[in-house]
Amino acid sequence: MKKLELILFLTLTAMFLFSVPALQAKEDTPKDMNKEAYFLIRQARKALYQKEDRVAYDNFIKAREVYEELSRKYPEWQAASIQTKIEQCRKESDEIGRRIFRIPDGYIEVKRDMVREGNRYDKGRIDAAKVKKIGDNQYEVGGNTVTLVKDGPLTGALCSCPDYSYRGRKFGFACRHIWAVVFKEKL
Repeated sequence: MKKLELILFLTLTAMFLFSVPALQAKEDTPKDMNKEAYFLIRQARKALYQKEDRVAYDNFIKAREVYEELSRKYPEWQAASIQTKIEQCRKESDEIGRRIFRIPDGYIEVKRDMVREGNRYDKGRIDAAKVKKIGDNQYEVGGNTVTLVKDGPLTGALCSCPDYSYRGRKFGFACRHIWAVVFKEKL
């Protein structure tokens, strides 16, 4: 008899829990996600005002991630506005990141507007097929080793070839091997 009462009690409890909407897991709506990202941006701006760059950087990154998730889950919901907010968060976090993060000496920064000096860019595009990954952030290209380092939004590259050692490091030019890794890894 006690087993029957226990089963009846558990069944009624389960029915009650599943019938009460407030106790059920609720999926975020686009408005909730937008609101969450909005408040993260407000916190980031407040942190900037208080000269807390790292907190601001982290909040802009979190806000961008929330907007990107919102864009994936609900692609039709205010699409143009959400894309603008994603770009705004990316721009803000990159600006702050350039102030608080540093690439080690000897590395050049891998970025969109890298100098395409000489024919290294074209040769790197051809060599991209020959890139072999030999470590976490190391690649072999034509017998030379390219090492990448990432710090915040910054990515730096270093190559063991003579061209990079004598000219690239001095003038900030990427050698063909660095260009090959950039193309291979879609940096």
